[in-house]
Amino acid sequence: MPNKPTTPLTDSEYFEKVATIDACYFMISQAQAELNKKQAPLIAAIDSATGYERHRIRSIARSVKGFIRQIIALKKEIGFTDDEAHDQEALNSINAFLTTTLPQSISQVPLPPLADRQISRELQRKGKAGTAPAQSSPGEGG
Repeated sequence: MPNKPTTPLTDSEYFEKVATIDACYFMISQAQAELNKKQAPLIAAIDSATGYERHRIRSIARSVKGFIRQIIALKKEIGFTDDEAHDQEALNSINAFLTTTLPQSISQVPLPPLADRQISRELQRKGKAGTAPAQSSPGEGG
């Protein structure tokens, strides 16, 4: 059950924040898809030799860090702090990744699980007053 927000929000403000949370999860899934994209062996070898791969991984990790920070802040604003520890753990793993030496493999990048998107869908279904219908996320048909 979400906690009470610190300041009362209008329905439009509430749903704007929920939509932004959902968009952040969508962007994290896009980053994950980008990291999992297969490259031709020759391109992968060139990228690895020139250092481009490391720069790309670091850039993606920084953007994911920004999305996680935004998710944490928005959840606090709407009063949904039940899974704050999980979000903080994801942020800590990205911070640890960025402060250590970069991995040789893309599979070593710590991305948060996308199961949290269910939380934003649940927030949309319940709504502030429980009257608004759920809306589809940016990556879904609808």
